[in-house]
Amino acid sequence: MSGASTHARRPSAVAIGNFDGVHVGHRMLVERAIVAARERGARSVVLTFDRHPATVVRPESAPKLLTSVARKLELLRASGVDEVVVLRFDEERAAETAEDFVASVLVGALAARAVVVGASFRFGNRQRGDVALLEQMGGELGFSVERLDLVDVEAGDGTLPVSSSRIRLLLGDGRVEEAARLLGRPHEVEVEAVAGGGSAVETGAELLVPGELLLPRPGRYAVGIAPAGATATPDAVRAVVRVPAERPSTVVVESTADGEPRAPGAGERVVVGFLAVLEESGPGASSDDSSRRRVGGGDVPDR
Repeated sequence: MSGASTHARRPSAVAIGNFDGVHVGHRMLVERAIVAARERGARSVVLTFDRHPATVVRPESAPKLLTSVARKLELLRASGVDEVVVLRFDEERAAETAEDFVASVLVGALAARAVVVGASFRFGNRQRGDVALLEQMGGELGFSVERLDLVDVEAGDGTLPVSSSRIRLLLGDGRVEEAARLLGRPHEVEVEAVAGGGSAVETGAELLVPGELLLPRPGRYAVGIAPAGATATPDAVRAVVRVPAERPSTVVVESTADGEPRAPGAGERVVVGFLAVLEESGPGASSDDSSRRRVGGGDVPDR
């Protein structure tokens, strides 16, 4: 566990989750942990993992990520929380019982006085731990539990979830603007130029996206290309790109806005932020919206 040793045994208020995407629901959890810490004179902590747990417990069906681990930690550290603690998630961690996790990590390492989680939070071996168990153990071990319903109050009747799983479904349908609303920023992927004039923002450049990151469905998109974290700012180069169905993990720059784009500096992380869909392609692309109705339904466990 990184990040906890220098503050061991200092009381804390802890927000727990995988936090893939660090979407608006995640930020609600973090903000509430900050408030709970202030009320108790404690430190605010975000507890997360060094990889998606599914890559260990069910690697054959592990989802593509909305953010790299590095970007996730950048966003969490910028949230105003006192500390981000990263747990290594390996086979030993996956086998740990829910009760042992609470005793060793929350109480033993973090001295939790308050724990903040989403209403559907599950943890421990085979996900046998839930909010009810947290509340029971909190009563015995001296910490409170706050459960937040992470729902989309701006859509429909306010019952649709704000979750990483729902955002993945939206991106799979090419609905990048709706995904951006739930993320609180454009969906972005880190890239490197593999063909073209040597700059990731030149027309004709082919951009390689790390295989673990999720691209929207094949099609043409308006994007911003910029140093990491800056895709929505005026400094971003506006461009049109194509996500080709025939080449997974690749983005092709079709055109850029007027003016000479700035080439990335040596070692600079560059990201493509998806602003709007211009044209869909690939299987199922049509004006019929019936294929998108699944977005709000079914089990959405990945918060």
